[in-house]
Amino acid sequence: MITILVNGKPEQIPAPENLQNFLQAWSGLPEHYAIAVNQQFVAKENYPQQAITAGDAIEILVAMQGG
Repeated sequence: MITILVNGKPEQIPAPENLQNFLQAWSGLPEHYAIAVNQQFVAKENYPQQAITAGDAIEILVAMQGG
């Protein structure tokens, strides 16, 4: 197991892991979202190649409407 941060909160996940597998296992994902790993946007087509290692910070970003 490794520890990562997800939206600022520590989470334990199995190692090694890639972003696609992590997101498939993550519950509560909204329908539309964007992902940043260590403050770098990751395009959806790169999720399978994006490795997740101990200490990484993953942000799940959701678009919001407002005025």
